Amino acid sequence: MYRDIIMFHDSQFAGWYPLEVIEDNLAEYRRNAEKLAEEIDWDECVVYSIFRYGAENQTIISADFMLLRMPYRRYLKLYSELSRDCRIFFTRNR
Repeated sequence: MYRDIIMFHDSQFAGWYPLEVIEDNLAEYRRNAEKLAEEIDWDECVVYSIFRYGAENQTIISADFMLLRMPYRRYLKLYSELSRDCRIFFTRNR
């Protein structure tokens, strides 16, 4: 059974959307994060999305899109505190 996914922008509820819209947002935020990453320091990263998955069947429950520039150490702390059912997307300066 196909269900819409809860979407957030900067942790603000944006609505329920089909997977195609989520994929389009992920691609857009990734492009924007990669542009922002060109300006960050070597010890920073840009977090651009956090997905939450269902524990039983690993389907996407929600996607939160953002552009957060942060020290890489802070990202590691954030990652360690996230639920095992979440995936965080980030990029660094290449």
